[in-house]
Amino acid sequence: MKFTETKIYKFAKFKRYFDVGYGGTSVVKYGIGYLGLANTIITNNMKWAMIMGFSYIIFCFLMGWLAFKVKFIEAEKEVTNQYDHFVREMRNLSGAKVLNNT
Repeated sequence: MKFTETKIYKFAKFKRYFDVGYGGTSVVKYGIGYLGLANTIITNNMKWAMIMGFSYIIFCFLMGWLAFKVKFIEAEKEVTNQYDHFVREMRNLSGAKVLNNT
């Protein structure tokens, strides 16, 4: 059995999707939280706040999945690597080129 077929790997992958989506939409969460809080105070009903919360969880997961699907994560990592001194030194020593030097 390959490691990529294990349950822990699949769980870690799903967690990573959520973490990336949550990080990219962190500003939105405050708006959703305020709307949910205001709605709960006005209507004295938690139903819509719960629906908005679960919808945000699903939205975060989908945004993270999409970021991996369109290879945004790879592009982001390459930008970080271009300014990392260790990576720059290793590329100079090995003669490796930057992936996309445009």
